[in-house]
Amino acid sequence: MPYKLKANVENFEVVDGPFAGRNFVGGQIYEEIPPGEERRFEPATPGNSQAKAPKKSSENTKPEVTDA
Repeated sequence: MPYKLKANVENFEVVDGPFAGRNFVGGQIYEEIPPGEERRFEPATPGNSQAKAPKKSSENTKPEVTDA
């Protein structure tokens, strides 16, 4: 079942566990949600959803950091 953030919930990034590093943003649809964060989400139905979440590979991409 697809989920989306509730309207009153701010965007957040998961810092540990299997979803570490993933950002969750209002207006996006997610097929999986982090364990223990269910209260922040609601089921996404055709009437209350707008966009699909980016693919998993792009969500975990972080810019390269150099000491140059």
